Amino acid sequence: MFKTLVGVSFLCFATLLAHGQGVDQDSLSDPGAATTAACDCGSSNCGDCGDCGNAGIGCCGKVGGFFNKCSGQGCSSGCCESEGRLRGMVSRVGDLVPGFGRKADDGCCRYWNFFGGGYHLNDYSGDAGGAAPSPITGTFNDGFVLGWARGRYINDKTRVEIEGSWRNNTGNLWTNNMGTVPFDGQLNLYSSTFNIVREVLSREKFGLYAGGGIGYSVQDGDFTVNGNHFRFDDWAFAYQGFVGLNMFQLRRGKFYVEYKYLGNTQTQLEMNGVDFDNFNYNSQNVVFGVRLTR
Repeated sequence: MFKTLVGVSFLCFATLLAHGQGVDQDSLSDPGAATTAACDCGSSNCGDCGDCGNAGIGCCGKVGGFFNKCSGQGCSSGCCESEGRLRGMVSRVGDLVPGFGRKADDGCCRYWNFFGGGYHLNDYSGDAGGAAPSPITGTFNDGFVLGWARGRYINDKTRVEIEGSWRNNTGNLWTNNMGTVPFDGQLNLYSSTFNIVREVLSREKFGLYAGGGIGYSVQDGDFTVNGNHFRFDDWAFAYQGFVGLNMFQLRRGKFYVEYKYLGNTQTQLEMNGVDFDNFNYNSQNVVFGVRLTR
């Protein structure tokens, strides 16, 4: 399944690249780009900018400093005022947390991501210990991932997100010096990360972006091997990197395909209630999603 998803994602990229030839390099994927360009957003009163925010990200991030905010709905009330880098970052992250952000917001920079796909999890590798340790390998079947993200543009090329996801896969085979037996059970991983994303290419029909994030994860899994009970029940620091392709445009959003690499710091694997070994969780994911704006 994972290999099939990888093939489909490459096919999508090749098709969109072919259709995207000849498009003006300066055009943005945001539906409000042309409207924003027509506004004098650099003037003291932001020109006749009342409609900029209603057609995309509008004035946000186009004037003042690196981080900006709009003082009213759709940039209609005095348009934008600039903030410093640190203060701007704090306010943008605060906007993602219910009850913490500004109540009167521009409404043109926020979005929701919803995604799902498949992933490949690395094998468990260890040894049986004792005077003459023997290698042990536990393999996993490819699994599925579902997730969401709450995000916000902090300028026309950069956005921040809070992401949550759930990954699930089943065991495959357990191999040691006694032979190979079934590795029966399933492993769940629940993760939450704070991401920073940079748009690296924007065209009318598609766009490319890249990003990374840090956070935490919780592992929950039970497996049985030759009557022995193996348990994953631990948390870890999580980190991820990803690249994505924005595809088909919607009136209030767009579809996208994304490759993610998610890793964890070491967690503990127990056997029959006793610490057995450490496990390094590393996964390669291909997901399809939709990004919805208000």
